[in-house]
Amino acid sequence: MASNHGFNTTTLTFASAVTTPIRSVGFSNSVAEIDVTGSTDAVHVFEVGLSDPTITCELIGASSAGALESGATSLTAGTTGALLVTYNTTGGTLVPFNAAALLTSVERGGSLDGELTTSLTFRPI
Repeated sequence: MASNHGFNTTTLTFASAVTTPIRSVGFSNSVAEIDVTGSTDAVHVFEVGLSDPTITCELIGASSAGALESGATSLTAGTTGALLVTYNTTGGTLVPFNAAALLTSVERGGSLDGELTTSLTFRPI
């Protein structure tokens, strides 16, 4: 049976710092809908706007000092740098946004009897 653990040991590198352990990485891309409906149109008419890509990442670990426990990488919203995701099974990589990214959101939390987590959101620059 083939292994279904291809995500395990995946790493995220941002601004030259490798961050692990990662619980999840997600990539989404949508486009704006531009309403160009005229007064004589029987239905709404749209044109395609600009794309709106986002990468989200959930890491295991956080600290009150603002650095991740698993590598002491300081992650602050507003930081820019190269972003690279390296997958375990294939050694393949995802270089989103032509490698230049802005860290737009850093959320840290935890729950009773659970681990601390950090959620990151990246946008292109």
